[in-house]
Amino acid sequence: MVILRGVQRYTLRDGRDLLVRSVEPSQARAVRDLLDAVAGEPSRPLLRRPGEERVGLVRAELRAAAVARDHLLLGGHMGKRLASYLALAGSANPYSSHVCEVGVVVAPDARRQGVATLLMRAAVAWAADSGFRRMTASALPHNEPALAFLSACGFVCEGRRAGQLALAGELVDELLLGKELQGVVGGGT
Repeated sequence: MVILRGVQRYTLRDGRDLLVRSVEPSQARAVRDLLDAVAGEPSRPLLRRPGEERVGLVRAELRAAAVARDHLLLGGHMGKRLASYLALAGSANPYSSHVCEVGVVVAPDARRQGVATLLMRAAVAWAADSGFRRMTASALPHNEPALAFLSACGFVCEGRRAGQLALAGELVDELLLGKELQGVVGGGT
């Protein structure tokens, strides 16, 4: 995992401050709590159940990412609280080592303030600087806010896995999105 140099400070649309910095294993509880809060929303934007992962497992995942050179973990902090989290990972397949996958979550009270956009800009710049040529993401068809966000970031829908996921006893499609990074100018994170 690459550690961002220092902390980047931003002022959000509503005037609150956002500090963007690398997420470290010591923040496992904050990451788990944020993921649980978003997973517990009625619209089910994340493919997980609140409380299904122990803090120790999240910490182990963060430690594994910390030693990987093709991972980037970013947190958006509002005060002392982790309000957003972005995870980017390069592909383990040598034939797609030019591709990285990204996912981002934002706490409900921090949405529509530009938080995810700030994290994604940093991730795109880092990925381009790191030699990746493509970014991928996935979303559920009913998650219109996520699809609109990814589209605004330059992702296009490249495919659909029909009936890929079973949620609450119902088969749901998974949308696959991609973004070319050729020509993207890095931001020197």
